[in-house]
Amino acid sequence: MKRLIILLVFLTIAGTGFSQEMNKKVFDEKSNTDILIGYCNENGLMTGEFGNSYSQEFPNYHPDNDALNALKYKLDDITFVVVLGTWCGDSKEQVPRFIKLLYCLKYDLNRVTFIAVDRTKTAGEVPTADYKIEKVPTFIVKRNTREIGRIVETPEVSLEKDLIKIISQ
Repeated sequence: MKRLIILLVFLTIAGTGFSQEMNKKVFDEKSNTDILIGYCNENGLMTGEFGNSYSQEFPNYHPDNDALNALKYKLDDITFVVVLGTWCGDSKEQVPRFIKLLYCLKYDLNRVTFIAVDRTKTAGEVPTADYKIEKVPTFIVKRNTREIGRIVETPEVSLEKDLIKIISQ
């Protein structure tokens, strides 16, 4: 009986505030449209105005095969945090391309944390201050939870070649 009570208390606490709403939308006055705020996933990114860009950029991006081969076996201990603005032109271009790259690598998207921010670079209830975001999108590359590099706004060469440079350091 005592175990049952403890389990019920735990489930009650876990259901009241430890989880963040996924794909939350807020109205952006400047663009006169809804934008995503906080944690999001590919399903959320495929909707609204951002979804229009996603449906064009994703299928039309073709990562370099040599770079894909160089990355293929170097991602076991790598995770990503992607901070983006669904209102942002660079995010509309680069985030779908990044997702396409990960699909080509057969990388588990559940290992990517997507955080959508508003124009002030805040994400509602999701804390982002530790990431020190100045521009979006920002692709943060982590090895075993420690940041090893980032791509900010647009890659220097290409997403895949910039990732090789970061991961190889």
